[in-house]
Amino acid sequence: MKNIIKNCSLIFFSLIILELISSIFFLFYGDRRYGFLLKPFSNKIEENIKFTNFIINWDYKTNKMVPGFYEHNGVQYFINSKGFRGKEFKETKDKFRIICFGGSTTIGLASHDDKTYPFLLEKKFKDVGYDFEVLNFGFGSKSLNYIKSLLFTEAFKYKPNIITIYSNRNSTMYDSGHPEFHNFNNNFYLFIII
Repeated sequence: MKNIIKNCSLIFFSLIILELISSIFFLFYGDRRYGFLLKPFSNKIEENIKFTNFIINWDYKTNKMVPGFYEHNGVQYFINSKGFRGKEFKETKDKFRIICFGGSTTIGLASHDDKTYPFLLEKKFKDVGYDFEVLNFGFGSKSLNYIKSLLFTEAFKYKPNIITIYSNRNSTMYDSGHPEFHNFNNNFYLFIII
């Protein structure tokens, strides 16, 4: 076990040193957009990138999306009555429940409702015989601080068995830090994917 930890530590620190050297090189001799450490702080915009703006009605009282059907560039998506993407669901659960938190990659506004990864995860479970419910709690341009707030103010009411969090760039851009997560004493698992 000590050898595994030692080897993993060597690989990890080698990658950090390599990234640090490459970021410093790009800082002084290249383009900041290509170093991982400095890329989020670059103020340069690539000319060939097309930015897509999604129009979402936001309810500032609930700090969530306004329910309804939306369409952008031919992609239709549904925001349910609780302000989340995807089908309606009950507060009480009658099956194993997974909540997927995250930013734009989780909500998947450029994808049809049946192409978001929470939808596909639920489908994959059903294909192999597990009747799990997977809820999409993704919000575009929201960070771990927003997720933490939603986790403690609302998500616990839905009694999830598993919570996944897929967040990276938004927290770097908006928080520059990671919140602490606490146990609800609710027998669920928390997976943070960064």
